[in-house]
Amino acid sequence: MTPEEINFLRSTLSGFGLGTFLAAGVAWFAIKFYATPYMGRKAQNLADKEDIAALTQQVEQVKRQHSELLEAVKFRNQLRMAAVDRRLQAHQDAFTMLRELAKDAHGPEIGKRVTACQEWWEKNCLYLEPQLVRLSATPTSPRACTRRCCSPPSSR
Repeated sequence: MTPEEINFLRSTLSGFGLGTFLAAGVAWFAIKFYATPYMGRKAQNLADKEDIAALTQQVEQVKRQHSELLEAVKFRNQLRMAAVDRRLQAHQDAFTMLRELAKDAHGPEIGKRVTACQEWWEKNCLYLEPQLVRLSATPTSPRACTRRCCSPPSSR
């Protein structure tokens, strides 16, 4: 720098005064040590909000899937329990009908009892144990159950 340039700078800067330099220094320190970290923290908070929103959405999706799966399992278990109840009732009815049939084995009502038993069998063979179904669903039975589940294993 030449001496004229130095004198020009000195005269220009002295025109601003000491207060201006002091204010500029305070502003520079405020920006450097307060505004920069403040803006960085605000940016971090915004990023955290976006991350939390995405995580919350994923958690809700997992909860929804879990709830749907749980409902499906509950429904399937209800059906199983209903089938168990129905199967137990069918066995009880079969035992009762067998006792009545044995009681009237030599009586005049035997034909009606046999017909009632056969009709009951056609309606309820699905609910009986597979061993009972195989024993009674033979090709020689006059009214063997025609459902695929009730047919003997050799004819499946």
